[in-house]
Amino acid sequence: MRQDTLGTSTNVAINRNSVYFYEPNGNVAAIRDNRNADQYQCFAYDTVDRLTAAFTDNVLACNGHTATGVGNYDDTYTYDLGGNLLSHTGTGEGTQRGTYTYGDNDLAHAVT
Repeated sequence: MRQDTLGTSTNVAINRNSVYFYEPNGNVAAIRDNRNADQYQCFAYDTVDRLTAAFTDNVLACNGHTATGVGNYDDTYTYDLGGNLLSHTGTGEGTQRGTYTYGDNDLAHAVT
């Protein structure tokens, strides 16, 4: 994994201090937030690089959801064979979770 760092722990002018970890194909695998109890935001993808899981953990191995720091979440995403988002479930903030349908023939890829 390639690692990129944004900010430094000694620079108080920077509001973020995050370290990004990437998969070999360029997908973000994890983001460590050094200013939020070293919380990791972890991401998993399917074989065609669609996001299938996003969750917080306390280790880079991203073994499963752990409530570390603030803003914890544990979300999953499913898709149909055409690549349309079918569902978004989880425990994070927001109201965008649910089941999605695509029933408008004039807007084939628009959620109805």
